[in-house]
Amino acid sequence: MKKQVYDIPELTPAEKALPVSKYYTDYPLHYPNPLYTQLLAQGAMNPEDAQTIDHCFSHLRAEGYDKIEYGYCMMPDGTGYIANYSVIPGNVTPEMRMWYVRWFNIHSEHLPEGCGNIRYKLWNQVDHIDHGLVDGDFKKGIYTLETLDMGQSGKGAAIRSVRHNFDVRDYGFPEEQYEELQKAGVGITSCWESFDCPGSHLALSVTRPCPLGGI
Repeated sequence: MKKQVYDIPELTPAEKALPVSKYYTDYPLHYPNPLYTQLLAQGAMNPEDAQTIDHCFSHLRAEGYDKIEYGYCMMPDGTGYIANYSVIPGNVTPEMRMWYVRWFNIHSEHLPEGCGNIRYKLWNQVDHIDHGLVDGDFKKGIYTLETLDMGQSGKGAAIRSVRHNFDVRDYGFPEEQYEELQKAGVGITSCWESFDCPGSHLALSVTRPCPLGGI
């Protein structure tokens, strides 16, 4: 039978001594569900079904779906594209999610040096290593250290990125449309990510009420 959960890296003794460590060990990290596994096994999507950069705001809407909501490909101009879709259960409130994304940016007072950030590791034990504010200042960006391949290449191949948040309204997204989405319970997050090597990511996400419940 195929494995259902990942083998997670061992915590250091100092990390194990932290009260939060129980959430690292007591909650298994599962492989993608059968539907996601099937989609990934089909390989890259047709680039013609991907959003082009000049239409990158088109999925920021209260209703409707793109032809491909979960897939990846390389575009003709050499850039990469990825679309991800997931449903968060209704018992996980927006307030809970916002609390967590703020909480894992702050290193615990008793966090050992050189071990990364255990609060971020709770999200994905095999891939996530460190997360925090650049120089402790949100305006300077949010840094991330992760392997991006579910730990297959080891910590030595981890990539450091810095997230720079921006407001889509500063780049042409209509104010009226933005306000309508807010009233409909739609949330938008937008950023670009820089690296220690050439290149960058543009990351746009929308959270909205799911017709079948949840977000």
